[in-house]
Amino acid sequence: MGKYRLAVLIAGASAVISQSLNIREGLVLFSGNELTFGIMLGGWLAGTGLGGLLGGRRTGAGNPTRVLTALFGLLVSANVFAHIFLRFAPFIFGLPYGEVVSLERMIYISLVALVPCGMILGAIFPVASRLIPAVEAYMYEGIGSFLGGILCAVVLIPMLPALGILVILISLVLLGLALVHGHRWLWVLALLPLALVFKINGIEFSLRKIAGGKRELISTVETKYGRSSVFRSGQQYDFFTSGVYDFSCPDAYRAEMAVHYSLLLHPNPRRVLLVGGGMGGGRSEILKHPSVRALTYAEMDPQFYRWAENFVTLKTPDSSRYRTVFGDARFFVNHTRERFDAVIINLPDPVNGQLNRFYTREFFTEARRVLRPGGILAVGVSAPPDIVSPFYAEFLRTIRSAVASAFAWVRVLPADKVLFVAADRDLGGDAITDLLSRRIAERNLPTLYVTVSYVRANLNSEKINYYDRTLRQATDRENRDLKPVCYYYTMILWSGLGSNFLKKFFIGISRVNPAFFFLPLLLVFLFFRRRALVYLSLIASGAGSLAMELVLMVLFQLTYGYVYGWVAPLIAAFMAGLAAGAWIYTKRYSGQPGAVRRLSDWSLANAGIIGLAVLTVLLRAPGKIFFIPALLLAGGLVNGIYFSLVLGFLGPRRAGLAYGLDLIGSSLAALAVSVLLIPLLGVTYTLLGFMSLNLLVAAGIRTIK
Repeated sequence: MGKYRLAVLIAGASAVISQSLNIREGLVLFSGNELTFGIMLGGWLAGTGLGGLLGGRRTGAGNPTRVLTALFGLLVSANVFAHIFLRFAPFIFGLPYGEVVSLERMIYISLVALVPCGMILGAIFPVASRLIPAVEAYMYEGIGSFLGGILCAVVLIPMLPALGILVILISLVLLGLALVHGHRWLWVLALLPLALVFKINGIEFSLRKIAGGKRELISTVETKYGRSSVFRSGQQYDFFTSGVYDFSCPDAYRAEMAVHYSLLLHPNPRRVLLVGGGMGGGRSEILKHPSVRALTYAEMDPQFYRWAENFVTLKTPDSSRYRTVFGDARFFVNHTRERFDAVIINLPDPVNGQLNRFYTREFFTEARRVLRPGGILAVGVSAPPDIVSPFYAEFLRTIRSAVASAFAWVRVLPADKVLFVAADRDLGGDAITDLLSRRIAERNLPTLYVTVSYVRANLNSEKINYYDRTLRQATDRENRDLKPVCYYYTMILWSGLGSNFLKKFFIGISRVNPAFFFLPLLLVFLFFRRRALVYLSLIASGAGSLAMELVLMVLFQLTYGYVYGWVAPLIAAFMAGLAAGAWIYTKRYSGQPGAVRRLSDWSLANAGIIGLAVLTVLLRAPGKIFFIPALLLAGGLVNGIYFSLVLGFLGPRRAGLAYGLDLIGSSLAALAVSVLLIPLLGVTYTLLGFMSLNLLVAAGIRTIK
């Protein structure tokens, strides 16, 4: 293989390990939001693209072996800096743990952490292309990326905490440095960091405690679903999952508010399904109702459940009336034959796609199926203290519309949260406060906060009518699985955007006609009949493949409820395709003159792969756990062949330029797709837009003479 090929392979492996490590860290820091994927990938790819452009221009005069040695040395420092900066960002910026980070700060932190690392990795490709053929450098980088993703998914993530993965990453990069430089002492240096692995769990927890700031961190647990932490505040324990506040224990106020209103509206609730929040006291509160004979509590993560039980001060309810089902609650709702008198959704606000799945029209339709006649569904989101702003009203109207699409009767109850209670028929009309008060007395509930006096004071007709009137006047949108507009609203409402300009921009762009987003496609016609279209095609190819990658990750999470543990293998599938595409090029096209028509054909093939992704989304094809990686593999293969063809067309001297443009296109797509296109257009139209872009490019390339 040769030391330079092996060094490029190591660079590719380290890139995916670093990317997976830092994105997972970002998912926790930035509340698990899908925007994190786009912003962090955008920063990473922008840095890598810039590194490719500068590496091709600035390193031509130097000794390539020495330059490559220096880049591997810098890569060690950049990886350490990126991880430490992300880990300690809350401490550095004084951010309370669990606070939703503003979009501006999210972009700033991502760029500062990831761009240096990306630039160094991007520069490695054009420098290595002076030592081995550019297509081979591209192929070995792809092979390394694939192997790094598999190593991450199968070995590193299941067995080591984040700091342990960083130690392995540093040893790997030092190994690449030793290969290129050749000195024996560097081989010993590459092994030294591994000594930390034996004490890594203790060091990891100590660093997490420091990063937690003033909060007293008690314990953490990391599973394939995310990272959970518990903090102690006096006699209370506060739980966070992937950076999002989950629940506190004991917290009688929130527990009572979450469950009692819906159960009081039902004349005789016997079977209840609770999704989320049960360990904070919801389970015990439900069983205070004398008519309840069976409570089913849906919990995604059994490892989290067993861990949290060590800190929950409330006893697990009597097993004769209570059971826990583990796994995705949507999967349970879709497949159970049981029927319930009440379904209570007691989850955090829809700040990310994983949570947004429980606030969509599709989920409420599924939940209606498991309700008995006269059954009740209740779901709540954070409430403004007094006045509801127009944009906040739009957000609440979005959820109300999704609920109303499945139920004939919906009421808005402004309690601790804005509670949406729904049923297939009217349960209280205008006398809902009187009904709640009467049933509190009839059932003699031993509650502290849900009392007759509280209900009459806080759920009076004036307050309820204010909410009804305000929501009726708001713009009507509907939150869907494939158009998750709710987390666009939460990005603006809870992220604390630092400037009024940004707030106005994002609110304004949400009101724009969707056709506006497709106008930039017409700019492609300016490049028809010009050689510059080949450069534009690299941007289009990179953007289309990255858009498909992000959309398929969203689809994966939508189907299986989590993507945290699958970041590395999904990236690895795409990178394996890139390597396979470069290999196919060397076997079939290497040495042949660069034909424009061939570029057009493979650009058309790229549009076809995106079209297959559209069909997967529309048909909700079964077996996504295999089909999505297969699509990513196919997309990578087509892009690998296309990029190699462009390298053959442009010549090896422009390898850095081609590499940079490809990654810059991916960077632009990462930001646009995650921040704007998916929540505002939906995943289907987003993919169709990028498919159209590649079709236009394919047609335009044929006009080049």
